Amino acid sequence: MRRLVYHFTLLSLALLSSLWGCGAETLGIPTEAETVQPGLPDGDTCVRFTPLDGIATPPANVTLFFRLETCEAGTPVLGLESKNFVLTENDSAVPVSESHLQILPRCVGYDFLNILLIDASGSMLEANTIQNVVSGAKYFVNEVVADEQPVAVYVFDGNAESELLVDFTTDKSVLFEALESLKSRTSSDSSTNLNGALVDALALLDERFMNTSAMHFEGTVTVVTDGEDQAARVSDDAVLETIESTEHNVYAIGLGDSIRPETLERIGKDGFFQLETLATITEPFSSIASTLLAASQNYYVVGYCSPKRAGIHGIELRVDGYTGVLNAEFDASKFEGGCDADSIVSNATLEAKTCVLSPPWEDTTP
Repeated sequence: MRRLVYHFTLLSLALLSSLWGCGAETLGIPTEAETVQPGLPDGDTCVRFTPLDGIATPPANVTLFFRLETCEAGTPVLGLESKNFVLTENDSAVPVSESHLQILPRCVGYDFLNILLIDASGSMLEANTIQNVVSGAKYFVNEVVADEQPVAVYVFDGNAESELLVDFTTDKSVLFEALESLKSRTSSDSSTNLNGALVDALALLDERFMNTSAMHFEGTVTVVTDGEDQAARVSDDAVLETIESTEHNVYAIGLGDSIRPETLERIGKDGFFQLETLATITEPFSSIASTLLAASQNYYVVGYCSPKRAGIHGIELRVDGYTGVLNAEFDASKFEGGCDADSIVSNATLEAKTCVLSPPWEDTTP
């Protein structure tokens, strides 16, 4: 496997950055209006590529990993399709019939892991609050799993350890079944180990981050509770210190009038939602899901088959109708025939990267 080399040009200063560097070429905004493509806002006709990685593997596969946003506002560019990209090698267009260019599932290069941490203490179960929480959580699962983001479900009560209901998966039926099981759940310890559960959840994401081979990792904990920590296994100061120091996202949903809003607001550093009525339970789950989707959907994995069979060659990738270009170089000295739409996916998977794909993926072959 060969890594690609990206070139970075800014203000007429040409630099060469190796793979793990951040490189992009941002061109000027044109004076004449251009047609706005899907996924791009009106009024900004320049896009900025931030390359994260690139690989070139036999038989003739090239894969580009990058983030895409507008130049002026830095707005994420969402929802582009392969037809929106223009690919050239050595300033010559690569025919679609030869390239099979396609946007691959993001799980090939990026890890977006979500933990639903649900209070299953006595008060949640006795008041049947859990019934409504299950409905909101299922809405959340439906949204983020559709975006290829795995979800794990943990529950906590007064016990020292949180209970894993289902490990990270994108199988909605498995997640829904686990959530439904909460409706008939009983607790062996009716206390609330909220602080301990949060510390453990963040430690789990730390472990996953240390072992990931993805180009980008983003972990999120969404905790749902109707009260405050009662078990005192972990102090408030300790959990808040952990949350303030973590790079993972933490959202908190507080139900009823037994919560401590000032504490949950600090726990939910990326978003705190206080609900006085369960009638609006889907609203915070919807808001969190929308935020996570917006953060993930400007990450792209583009793969194609190169027609080159020897030598060093330059790549330019653009969004049709917009300025801004991704430049890269690759070595085709070991390239040969045999690349097709299927091999683009299989060869794009990084070393030790687990990616469960559900074909058919996008294929632009005529």
